[in-house]
Amino acid sequence: MNAVQIDQFGDESVMKFRTGVEKPKIVKEIQVLIRVKSAGVNPHEASIRCGDYGPRTFPYTLGMDFAGIVEDVGSAVKDFEIGDRVYSTLSGCGAYADYQVNEDHNVFHLPSQLTFQEGAGIGCVYFTAFRSLFHIANCKAGETVFVHGASGG
Repeated sequence: MNAVQIDQFGDESVMKFRTGVEKPKIVKEIQVLIRVKSAGVNPHEASIRCGDYGPRTFPYTLGMDFAGIVEDVGSAVKDFEIGDRVYSTLSGCGAYADYQVNEDHNVFHLPSQLTFQEGAGIGCVYFTAFRSLFHIANCKAGETVFVHGASGG
């Protein structure tokens, strides 16, 4: 399997493209194995790469948001089956690779009208906006929202 990994914290030069990386395996019954078709790029990955979010076990595969195709499912997974188009986020990382394993509650069906590239861009920014509007501001249908400076998530 191919992956983009780091062996130490630093600037973008510490990122290495590697072949022959071990393919992840489902180890929990609620996990989904996904063949990554497209991965998003977020400022969060740069912060992790620089060491801003604490220690990591190296080599470490970056990447949070991605879209792809379900390759396998754990025995307790009910909402996904092999061949489903999906997107995911908040996986802890590992999306800069050919395959990614994630728990089923972090995986969502990718609408047929969206490309894998578009799906890889949904995660972090969509869920940041959703949380801000509905969990923090408690917005309700019919209310007006003023968006000030929509330059990021």
